[in-house]
Amino acid sequence: MVDSPAPEMELRLFLDGHNARARVTEETLRELLGHNFPDQYRLEVIDIRQNPAALEEDDVLATPTLVKRTPPPPSRLIGDFSDELAVLQVLRPSLMR
Repeated sequence: MVDSPAPEMELRLFLDGHNARARVTEETLRELLGHNFPDQYRLEVIDIRQNPAALEEDDVLATPTLVKRTPPPPSRLIGDFSDELAVLQVLRPSLMR
């Protein structure tokens, strides 16, 4: 058995509940990630109603928030992620230079 390589990006998406807006936000982000970074990321989705302690762990003050933990430097983006360029600038600033 061959171990698969670790993902290049570790991401956490903080959402407030499982309402329609949260689902659309998650779907938008997953589509963007799949298109631009196939097999290069691990996305952990956190419902802050189920896991409020996670907010403090990543200093999250609003939802939806995307936290890029690795690779350094850590970064975050707050919003609906419909602005693909803004998301790409947070995830891979070197691509935007």
